[in-house]
Amino acid sequence: MECGDILVTRSSHLGVDGVGVMTVADNLSEPIVFESYIIRIKVNTQIANPFYLVAYFRTSQGRNQIVTRANRGTMTTINQPNLLTLPVPLPPISEQQKIELLIRKISACKLNQITLRKHIQKLILSLTRKLFAGKIIG
Repeated sequence: MECGDILVTRSSHLGVDGVGVMTVADNLSEPIVFESYIIRIKVNTQIANPFYLVAYFRTSQGRNQIVTRANRGTMTTINQPNLLTLPVPLPPISEQQKIELLIRKISACKLNQITLRKHIQKLILSLTRKLFAGKIIG
């Protein structure tokens, strides 16, 4: 697996909500092994940006394309040939790269918010413990 590969859930016990969920393999620092229910898609980055593709397939229009091609039975599945024939609107690669930059900025903001939220929770817990231990005098 290489950075920029797209990973897609092939099958899901969650029905159509879990099948065809995608992410981009990014910042890989060691070899990766993945389960058989995951499909790896290599992207020709001269034509399409993997972050753009994943963002598109997270839209209602993109999700609908996946859902309509999913096989429903005991477990909902989608196969690689069906995934590879999904139509995708492709703006110029320069526009797709701009979208990737925006996605990365949003992801960094989300990560920062999560870190801050954890820090605030630790502070609240610390203050609460001190309060109930009688160490805070008001």
